[in-house]
Parts: sequence; C-alpha cells; structure tokens
Amino acid sequence: MRMLFVHECVTIIYSLKPGLEHIGHTVKIFDMGKFPLEEQKNKLTMKIEKFKPDYIFVHGDPPGFNWNALWAVRDTYQIPVIYWAVEDPLYHQQLSRGIAQNADYVFTTCVELLKEYQRMGKKAALLLFSCNPQFHKTLPPCRTLKHDIVLVGNNYNERVETTKKLLQPLIEKNYDLMVWGNSWWVDKSVPFSIPQKHYGGFLPYCMLPWVYNSAKIVLGVHLDNTSLTQTSMRTFEVLGCGAFYLTQYTKAHEYLFKRGVHLEWADDKNDLLTLVNHYLINDVDRKRVGRDGQEFAVNNHSCYHRAQTLVDFLEKNK
Repeated sequence: MRMLFVHECVTIIYSLKPGLEHIGHTVKIFDMGKFPLEEQKNKLTMKIEKFKPDYIFVHGDPPGFNWNALWAVRDTYQIPVIYWAVEDPLYHQQLSRGIAQNADYVFTTCVELLKEYQRMGKKAALLLFSCNPQFHKTLPPCRTLKHDIVLVGNNYNERVETTKKLLQPLIEKNYDLMVWGNSWWVDKSVPFSIPQKHYGGFLPYCMLPWVYNSAKIVLGVHLDNTSLTQTSMRTFEVLGCGAFYLTQYTKAHEYLFKRGVHLEWADDKNDLLTLVNHYLINDVDRKRVGRDGQEFAVNNHSCYHRAQTLVDFLEKNK
C-alpha cells in the first residue's frame, strides 16, 4: 500500500509513518501548507503523479491548508482521502464534521463519535495516538535537564483551569518544577502564567525523550474529559519513555490504564500533593510504575499497533 500524508507533524513523523513502514508499506509526506494557497493544487497534483498513492491521509486541520485543492485533486484522480479527526474532543465536533463530510474514510480518537460519522455515511473507525518504541524510549538522564517535576505542553486558554489546579500548588510549595511550551510567562495577557524560573522555553520535539527520562515526575494536562478514549498524544509519549506519569483525572485514563500500575492521576490539590510527595521519595514505587506503564504502552499502544489497525480497516472497507 502507498500512503501520501499531506501534512507534516510529529504525530505523523514519529507515529504513523514509521508504523506503516515497519509493517511493509510505502509512505511519503508532502506538506501542502508550506506552499501558497494558490499553488497547492498544482503541487499536490505533481506529487500524486510522481508517487501514485493508493490513499491520501490528512491529519486534523493543518494551518494554511487549501481544503478545496485537496478535494479537487481527489475527485480528479479518484484517490480516497482519509481524515484523522484528532481535533475530536467532543466540543470540537463542528470542525471535524465539516471536514469529514468530504472525506472517504474517517478515523477518530473519540469512540462516542463513531456512530455519528457512520450516520453521515462514512467508513469510520477508532484510531488513538501511540508511542514509537524506537523514539519514545528509555535514555540516560541528562544532567542539565534533571528536575523533580516537568510538564511539556502549551498553555491553552481552553484548559487554563485544569492547568492552574495542577501547577499552582506545586509553584506555591516551591517544588523543583520546569515547564516547556508556548505562552507560559512571556505573554502576561494569558489567564494563567508561571514564574520565569519555572519556564524552560520552547522544547524541540527531538529533546522530548531526554526531558522525560531526566525527570522524576512528568505531569499531564488535557483539554477534554467527556470521552472514554480521547487523550493527548503526551500520555503515550511519556509511557513509551518509561517515565512516571502523573496526570489529571480523565475518563479515558481510567478506561485505558490502571491507576497505580501504569500511571497515576490526581483528583484535587490534596491528592496531587500526596502523590507528588510519595513518589518523589519512593524511588522503587516510582520506577515500578514507569516500567510497567512503558511495557503496557509498547505492548498495546505502539505506532505499529496503530498502523495495523489502520491497514486492517482499509482492507476490510475498500
């Protein structure tokens, strides 16, 4: 099978692309959004005529993306378009529904939305995020990145209350906390910011495993708690690295993982501080959870599993 991805992002580069290649398929990435809107149709046409893909795959809602160009080229060459609705926490459904109407196949991270896509007449299936065992893996701690607690992620307004509940108690208690991502303290207009001493700046994705392997505790915050299956990609990345993961509670984490075995979650401030204090001083417990979480993620949630899920569904629903 030949798959053309028309958006370049870490989820494709480090997950689905290597996953598909690992199980014997040919993959190319063509980032349409890098070209001016008026040039994208011709550029995509040239790529298709050269590569001759069996499927075109689009991920989320890429910036600067000419959707009309994609649909026009699809109609001309009769190549099915796969849409992965990674923007699918339930409150983003209006966005996903509009794109999905034109797609031939729809994959979603929210099991609750499968019936809706199917009612639209779409061939739809569940496809979660994953870890890549060749990249998200155990590494030696890096001296300059060592911290007790870290968080990697952007300071989204949509999750400010959750972020504040997770970070504020740690800041007030002056824990060794470091946060990487956008909009944390530079922009004082955001609803919640952190002291400069806790801000590590923007983190290149290639450094992610080093940061996770150099921390005792990795925090997780999420935009959505309405789905039984939707989590951020961070969950699988952290577990793949064998790091100890302490996340906010979500239905999806309770459904997909075992608390105290694969990861931990905090329901409130007291729970958060109790868990942090316990795992910071109990190396054996912390390392056991990190090790068991890694084993579970690699054995059940790797990019190879996701690639096989994708291929199996496409083969059954041609």
